[in-house]
Amino acid sequence: MIADMAIRLAEIDGVRPAAAPDPEALFLRTTELVADLVEPAKAEALEKAGEGRQALGIASAWVRTKVAPRAAVGAEWGTQR
Repeated sequence: MIADMAIRLAEIDGVRPAAAPDPEALFLRTTELVADLVEPAKAEALEKAGEGRQALGIASAWVRTKVAPRAAVGAEWGTQR
């Protein structure tokens, strides 16, 4: 609803419509954001339940997803980050 109002106000003000987002890129980014919320919460819940080893595995895997894409992009462009 808010987005619809913003689009309508932009039309009234003569602002060009925004380009439609790439559905695949939008899906991938949404997946990343959901994982950023869910994975730390799962790890914390397991830690509180006394499942520290499983919590560490989840947290480690989540952190690797944050570090690995940067290394892959750096390798793709000939640089390491």
